Amino acid sequence: MKNLMLFVHPSKDFLPEQKTAIKIEIDNDLSLGWKAEDIILATNFPYEYNGVKSLIVRDDNYDIDISPCAGIINVIVELFERNMIKKDELYWYHDIDLYQIYRITEAELNLGKADIGLVVMGTRQKFSASSMFFKAGAKDIYALTKEIMYKYRVNEELALNPIATN
Repeated sequence: MKNLMLFVHPSKDFLPEQKTAIKIEIDNDLSLGWKAEDIILATNFPYEYNGVKSLIVRDDNYDIDISPCAGIINVIVELFERNMIKKDELYWYHDIDLYQIYRITEAELNLGKADIGLVVMGTRQKFSASSMFFKAGAKDIYALTKEIMYKYRVNEELALNPIATN
């Protein structure tokens, strides 16, 4: 499994809170047994910490007109376009302030033939884009989510929810 995090911003740097959060996140991931080569940190600027080096993505993934979090979908779509999402690999995207407290195994997730595993947010019964497990077969789901985001000018979660439920 690959551990995917991202941060894109016009400043081409982490904001003060994220500068601390990403170091805590990387240290936490490494302490839980993740290998540095299995941690993908996509940014629109160079960054390296504790053996994890950022993968540079396009600046235009940040789109405040849609949502500060639109970059989640935009970056994942870019990774698909660049053929960086491998066929037989499982990816776990999560926000950089979402800290893992115990080791997660693919067997435990039990996705079977499903291309994507989503987290329901609280009692609102709404899927969250803050943590998602996906395989290469989810390419169409992310492309459609991006299309809906821009067609209807809605954030990533509002675009993802009708796709996931229909």
